[in-house]
Amino acid sequence: ALVLAYANTVDFTPAQKRVLAISALLHDVGKTRIDPAILKAERQLTDDEFKSMQRHTILGHDILERCRFAESDIKKVALQHHEKMDGSGYPNRLRGDQIHRLAQIVGIADIYDAMTSDRPYRRALPPSEALEYLMGVAGRHFDHEIISAFLRKVNPYPVGSLVKLNTGDVAVVDHVHPQLPLRPKIRLIKYEGPQMYYVEKDLQKDWNLVIQGIHY
Repeated sequence: ALVLAYANTVDFTPAQKRVLAISALLHDVGKTRIDPAILKAERQLTDDEFKSMQRHTILGHDILERCRFAESDIKKVALQHHEKMDGSGYPNRLRGDQIHRLAQIVGIADIYDAMTSDRPYRRALPPSEALEYLMGVAGRHFDHEIISAFLRKVNPYPVGSLVKLNTGDVAVVDHVHPQLPLRPKIRLIKYEGPQMYYVEKDLQKDWNLVIQGIHY
């Protein structure tokens, strides 16, 4: 769902969306060849276990090599979705344009999903923290334009949301900046006696204010 949400923000043909959807479904198929004890470990993996886990990219590519329906791009996504633009990824430490665009898209969605999901050894992070992480690695791990398009579609604070700020104030989100979704325009909810009033703020300009999460 995340990758198709991304595809709807860019100029993808129906055929490209189909390949992207299949790639997203099959990118981790290599994990079917990984020791279940490693996959189900309720703790952080040891270095040796993590190296074994990393092999799922190569194993997935090998599996898809034997599937007639698997187009070249689908195989590349299985192999490359953990590569990083600065060469720090795996399995082949590819850099920059060596990494297939679809592999980067699936890799970004994979990281976001992992960070915002519960794990046996940690609780899920708020979507805002996951998006902040992605913004921080834009241009280093992933293409900046792909990250920007992803952020435009996956917005943790849509217009109309009630949010809690670091000051303890509650505010209403009025407008979301496409390039900085975590720094929207808001209206602080204030009271003077029984009377309620609003104070408008643009978090793109007022960096002392930080949204801590949705106010329920």
